[in-house]
Amino acid sequence: MKIIKVHPNSLAETIGLQPGDRLLKINGKRVIDEIDYKFRMTEELLILDISIKGQLERIEVEKEYDDDLGVKFEEMKIRGCANDCVFCFVDQNPPNMRDGMYFRDGDYRMSYLYGHYITLTNMGKNELNRIVEQRMSPLYISIHVTDSQLRRKLFLYKKDDGILDKLQFLTENDIKLHTQIVLMPNVNDKKYLLRTLRDLYSFYPVLKTCTIVPVGLTKYRKGLMEIKVVN
Repeated sequence: MKIIKVHPNSLAETIGLQPGDRLLKINGKRVIDEIDYKFRMTEELLILDISIKGQLERIEVEKEYDDDLGVKFEEMKIRGCANDCVFCFVDQNPPNMRDGMYFRDGDYRMSYLYGHYITLTNMGKNELNRIVEQRMSPLYISIHVTDSQLRRKLFLYKKDDGILDKLQFLTENDIKLHTQIVLMPNVNDKKYLLRTLRDLYSFYPVLKTCTIVPVGLTKYRKGLMEIKVVN
């Protein structure tokens, strides 16, 4: 993590850190974003691996439980979504808007920090383990359907993403979940909806809620799968 500011009279200033230095590890564990940093900084005895002007330095620090370094890091990069969902709002936005309106957010950290809904399709075991270790709870998950074949069709994802196994792992480890289903007539309703609700209910009460949202369609939806409006 690149430091872009060192606050006056801070621990970082005391140990000689400067803007441009990079924090690599705390107590031997990688630090890849501010969530990692805050989680690992709670220890009172720290060994910091820091890149200073391209040279690796190892600094031992004793501090109070709630002290931090007193630095500002560069903004973390948001992980994009791995899907190309047939109903995605990004494909239905008008042209010539700011770039952020066309970015598909699929970052579990944003789900934890800000309540963004994510699909979990691009999450592997390392990310799931991190969520449990750092208690990133609750998370907000877009399910839409649990049938694996229909999931691949709707998400345009090439393989079974094992959504039920992921939900099982998270709920077994007491990670609270809120879920949603974007409902499309004659696509994921009827028997698919009933099955999805039954599957999700099996994870209650750790899976706390399920919201059913009628699909939103705009006049800018061009060259995409035909979807009926919810009546």
